[in-house]
Amino acid sequence: MSNAIAACRAGVKRTRITPAIPCEMAGYFHSRIAEKVARDLYASALALEHDGHFAVILSCDLVTMTDEICMGAFEEAGRKYGIPPANFMACATHTHTGPEVRHKNEIACCDDYLGKLPELVKETVMGALENMFDATLCIGQTQAPGLAHNRLSRRADGSEIFGSNRDPGVRVIGPAGPEDDSVQTLGVYDAEKNLRAAVVNFACHPDLSGGGGAKAIDADWPGEMAEHLMKIHGPGLVCLMLQGTAGDRNHADHRAKTPRWLPGGCGAVARGVAGAALYAIEASAPLGGVDISCRRREIEVPYYTRDAELYRLIAGLKQKGENATYFEKNIIKRVEQWQNDGKLDRLSISCLRIGDLAIVAMPGEIFTAWGMEIKRYSPAKHTFVVELASSPDGLTGYRPTSDQALRATRNKAAYGALPILSLKHCPASGQMMTEAAIAMLYELWP
Repeated sequence: MSNAIAACRAGVKRTRITPAIPCEMAGYFHSRIAEKVARDLYASALALEHDGHFAVILSCDLVTMTDEICMGAFEEAGRKYGIPPANFMACATHTHTGPEVRHKNEIACCDDYLGKLPELVKETVMGALENMFDATLCIGQTQAPGLAHNRLSRRADGSEIFGSNRDPGVRVIGPAGPEDDSVQTLGVYDAEKNLRAAVVNFACHPDLSGGGGAKAIDADWPGEMAEHLMKIHGPGLVCLMLQGTAGDRNHADHRAKTPRWLPGGCGAVARGVAGAALYAIEASAPLGGVDISCRRREIEVPYYTRDAELYRLIAGLKQKGENATYFEKNIIKRVEQWQNDGKLDRLSISCLRIGDLAIVAMPGEIFTAWGMEIKRYSPAKHTFVVELASSPDGLTGYRPTSDQALRATRNKAAYGALPILSLKHCPASGQMMTEAAIAMLYELWP
């Protein structure tokens, strides 16, 4: 019986992509101008090769990933190295304190920045492919409960709310979705057993660096987490944060019976996830194999079509006048300006197999339940599920569960399921994407 450890070739590259100041920031419904830089933004790439088969993973400290940002780099790498389009995967960490990179959003796009960003991404991807080394891949996993929570709650009247309960007359009876506290890691080691790259998969919204009043560019907790890992393993470490299914997860526990004793926020999540990742890395073991295969499937998904229920909801919200909330005013505006009734969108879902590891990447902000369903039915020994994958315009919205999406127009539901404001596609869109992902996994593990 052989005790040989499977090996491949790997390349890593990290490039600073911080915009010039001042610039418009993405992540909220109103203008926020960055006046300084609190923490730099980076593009990080990992390239893998085994027996002539390549895979490239790109992660950027941005609110979302668009084809405009990454496809030029992937096309050039494909021409030079013969890599099929399906073997590239790109995603965003989802920081809410980065530049606006979407042309059709209501916040002004940073066009000067966007004109330079694809070249920086190309430098990152090509740099990873041009400097490859013999590598061993190690997989690790642990649990980190208490760092992030389902940010939607169910109340005793059957409704769902986002954040804290502003109506003490109606009791909160529990979270409106499941929790996935797993921290998963893929460590990339060179021949001298130096950790050259750390891929981290954890789910928590990166909206901790100033919120709606932020005035500084900041990579948020994923950036600070990477800094902690580099303090341990050296400044040359490349950390790729693959944001988990965090559509309904953030750091705040609005259902806690007692207030948090220690300060929370960005530092607490960054240190906590870094600690869990370090533990998972130290307790990890080499993958049983490193054979590489990939799948990408483009599916047609119907946009949300306005109906009588939605119009009744909007009529009720308009009666509130100036007493309407921040979200209510925005949903009125979005619904009245919606132009996609009866239309179809095309979304790409990617699946990557590396030995016993599966990485699934889907566009949009995916609710926890869909990520857990993919993991439950995955034939792989280890499965990472990643949101905010590349899409044509980066405006794919949320993927609530079908029941939450259907409930939305009846009782206003919670942010993340509100039609058109946050849910751009039909209520079954999350199910359609999840089923496509599971089907591709079984193609990779026949």
